[in-house]
Amino acid sequence: MARTSLVTKITAAYLAIGTVTLIVWRITGNARWASVFFPLPGGLVIMYMAIVGLWLGIQVTAYFGPGEALRKAWTLIVLSNILMFASAALVQLLRADFPLYPFLLAPGGGERALSVARLNGLTVGGPIRFTLIATGLFFVLKAYRQSGLLARLRAFDWLLLAVMALYVGRNLMAIATMVKGQPASPRFWQMVGWPVEPLLWVLVAEALLLFRSAQQMEAGSIGRCWKALALGIFLTAASDIGIWAANYGYLEGHWRALIFYAWVPAGAAFARAPALQLEAIRAATSRNASGAQPADS
Repeated sequence: MARTSLVTKITAAYLAIGTVTLIVWRITGNARWASVFFPLPGGLVIMYMAIVGLWLGIQVTAYFGPGEALRKAWTLIVLSNILMFASAALVQLLRADFPLYPFLLAPGGGERALSVARLNGLTVGGPIRFTLIATGLFFVLKAYRQSGLLARLRAFDWLLLAVMALYVGRNLMAIATMVKGQPASPRFWQMVGWPVEPLLWVLVAEALLLFRSAQQMEAGSIGRCWKALALGIFLTAASDIGIWAANYGYLEGHWRALIFYAWVPAGAAFARAPALQLEAIRAATSRNASGAQPADS
């Protein structure tokens, strides 16, 4: 599809320009190159990917009848794209180091209002969006199980999930230590973010099952659709781990840019998934229509 090709080209262009930006940053030592490039173009590209995924997802949903597992799945995935758009708009474009940030402030201030807006963006882009995707993938896996195509996890998958479980457990222990050491009760925004890592573990587990199930199918758009969705989840989990590594000093300097790099390909993967599903549906519809013509004549 032309839309899929455009998503791929935009992603490739963004990554190429980002690489040049990092090289210039490293040569000149001026971090402004990266601080200007990544928030604005990156946020806009993610917003574009969310719109594409939303539009194509709505079309895909219309092909499935009420009560079908895949209709429920795509409805939830469509809603998650709305939240991805809102999160990118609120989080990326309301950064204090964003060039237009001062112009967004009210005459009498406005920093608090923008801070609250960013926190809302983190909430809808994190636990709420992840819950929608996880529930949507549950219905996809349910459809695979009903058709007898649900695969089993391999040894490497279990190892990956075990490592991720250690990462989740470490973060939960850090949260418990932080809460215990605070004299005051945790803020609402802090508590809302606590389920992010456990939800990511669930998403990675579902994505691995989906990826292995898609591998069993013949090469085609349906299999590539679910592989793209799984890739988006893997990259999302990788970016979350990258943020953790940066916060704890394990990822410093120019390497922090890898976090931003993961977001755009992840958004592109989420946009490609409904495009490939739509491609498969239309191809099947076309074959059925051509096969019916001789009987009609």
